[in-house]
Amino acid sequence: MILALDPGETTGYVIFEKQDSKWKLLHFGQISVEETPKFYETWIKAYNFDIVIIEDYRIRPDTAMAHVGQELITPKLIGVLEYISKKHNQKYILQPAGTGRQFFNNKKKLEKYNLWLKAMKHSRSALFHALYYIKFVLKEKIDIYEEKEA
Repeated sequence: MILALDPGETTGYVIFEKQDSKWKLLHFGQISVEETPKFYETWIKAYNFDIVIIEDYRIRPDTAMAHVGQELITPKLIGVLEYISKKHNQKYILQPAGTGRQFFNNKKKLEKYNLWLKAMKHSRSALFHALYYIKFVLKEKIDIYEEKEA
């Protein structure tokens, strides 16, 4: 099982499980920053995730000035998630923001495979992280990626 998270003021999540040699989307949603730590700890205790993928946060030179004086909730939340992971011996990785978007951000294909998470941009971000991990880290086939453009 895989849990992917796009943490922030609104945290998007997806959970995938391998069933009959295919990866299936089991759960997805969005929760508030206040709910995220409790949600995360509850789920990693209840499920045996092979990996948790957490979207990382980096300040880039082109956006650095916009961060001056800001609270920076997202990096704080990532630290909490890392702490909870270590506390429960949960394997996790950090992936850069935007990972997978260039390969999987195709609305028609996502709709065809019932993966278009309407009005849930943070869940879609988590989805892209999970799909990228399955395809390029685990090196497993994903129908949405393998299908040729019409």
